Amino acid sequence: MRRISFCSLVILCITLSSLIMSCKEESDNQFFSSMGQLSEDELIIKDKLDNVAFVVCDILEDKSDCDEVKNGVDANIRYGLDEELRFVDLLLPQKSKILDNSSKNSLFSKRLALAFDEAKTKSDDTYDLETFVLNDNVQIYWPYSENWDGVEMPTVTFNPLLPVDENIGYKKVFLDNGDYRIDKIVVDEEYCVNHPVWIINQNETDYDDIPSFVDNEYKKGDVIYLQQSFDTKSETLSNLNDSSKIYEIQIGEVRCTKQYDIIWNGGADFYFKMIGTRQTGENFAEVDYNNGSLSAKLKRSDIRKKKWIQYYSAVNVDWSPNELENGFLLYENDGGNKEKSFDGNLTFQISKLKISCEFSFPYGKRDEVIYQMIWDRCAFFSGNKGENDPNVTLINNWRVYKAGNVEWTMPYVVRDKAY
Repeated sequence: MRRISFCSLVILCITLSSLIMSCKEESDNQFFSSMGQLSEDELIIKDKLDNVAFVVCDILEDKSDCDEVKNGVDANIRYGLDEELRFVDLLLPQKSKILDNSSKNSLFSKRLALAFDEAKTKSDDTYDLETFVLNDNVQIYWPYSENWDGVEMPTVTFNPLLPVDENIGYKKVFLDNGDYRIDKIVVDEEYCVNHPVWIINQNETDYDDIPSFVDNEYKKGDVIYLQQSFDTKSETLSNLNDSSKIYEIQIGEVRCTKQYDIIWNGGADFYFKMIGTRQTGENFAEVDYNNGSLSAKLKRSDIRKKKWIQYYSAVNVDWSPNELENGFLLYENDGGNKEKSFDGNLTFQISKLKISCEFSFPYGKRDEVIYQMIWDRCAFFSGNKGENDPNVTLINNWRVYKAGNVEWTMPYVVRDKAY
């Protein structure tokens, strides 16, 4: 454990807002000076994240605070999200989409709200931290949370908004005389593996865009976050062109063998999307963007272990025989304005008439595309089982596809149409 410096803090003598200012030593600026350049807006956000980290560290009292955050993190994981707990869930429990009634109105969240209120200044909104954490998707991210021994208090750090391996973190140390001090610790990924670390960062998905999991919602729009029941025994037919059948395409199992994000940003967030077509008239067809998609959030520990994660979620609810092609897109979601797009043409056949449908699917400017292609329907179904191909790897009898450091299977389920 490397300490940079520490400052002695006495709660009863100094207000929280002055504590924030007093611990912004010149050494902090020197620590970041060689890391790169941030814009003025980014510097403001970094400073706010830093201040939130300090406040959270300052109000920590005992193991019960850690238990509360751990329970919130575990709830997010159960719902297919990352090791995270948003401040909106802590501070506005009555509106939480994650926490049930047993997790609401805690002492930790009340102290947190009071601390943010004390940190406000009338002359400068920089320290209106409560508004910041509620409106800007700020969260506590706890990587490798399963490694926590249930005893050690966390070091609290923040996203420096730079591609660096190390950052400063705050560690509360209780003294024999009843006071405490806050040490500054150098934090990196290995430190996070071996010690509890809370990273104050921003979620790349807006809170409005996730389902209300506490109300048993697991899908928002056409994006599936959690599949409640897995259909792993998929029926296969020799005839895959029966118009009386539904041909559901799934993302089955997924694994990643290398971290796609630096630790300050969280785990990997993979987005699987298929784009189809549909008939709209006797001799007309159009692109169908609403077949389904999957948001697969992989924990850093699962990536580190190269662990397969089961999803078995539909990304095309019915790839009909008339759809001669489908678009397929896989990217790692890093957000940003939707300034990029996956473009192409898909063919829909009505009797002997083939109709070309142009599509353009937008994604964020910071998103990293891993794989995209126009998939021929016959080629997909003939190659998906990997039959008679000794070079194909299979998982649960389905072909493993690989692009970059991501591997996945794409089972299909054939059902009778309901008339």
